[in-house]
Order: sequence, then structure tokens, then C-alpha cells
Amino acid sequence: MSNNNNEIEIARKKAFSIKGSSSGMKYIGYTEDKDGRVSIFYKDANGDYWFESYKRVDGKLITEEEHIFGRKLKPIWRKKKYY
Repeated sequence: MSNNNNEIEIARKKAFSIKGSSSGMKYIGYTEDKDGRVSIFYKDANGDYWFESYKRVDGKLITEEEHIFGRKLKPIWRKKKYY
């Protein structure tokens, strides 16, 4: 657990998913629940909080998508049709 627990609690309430973010994040800490869910928190230059979610399985961190679907998800791209 991070030393800055107060900032982590603020981040838990206000954080956006990091998948929609840009770079330039500052790591502020993480939390781990009893069920193995790990949330890693960051803060950007605007003061907004962001998070990434993982699951601890057999001592390794895997993405939530891998845990739910059993594999990493690939983006779905549809070929544009021109009529």
C-alpha cells in the first residue's frame, strides 16, 4: 500500500479509466482487495486521477480482460465499405 493513503482514497472516488488517457501520468499508489483485485492510481498534470485494474492470479498480475475472458482482447476493427 502506498504511503499516501489519503490521496489514494480521493483517487478511488474520482478516478477515470486509464484506457481513455494520454501520457504524462504520475504514479501515486495502489490498492489490493482481499479477492486479488489490484487498482493502480495515477494523477495527470490537470490534477485528474486515473486508474488501471488488474487481478492477481497465482501470484501474477493479469488484466481484468484476461481474467474475465481468458485471453487478451484485440481491438475490433471493421473494414469500411464504400458503396
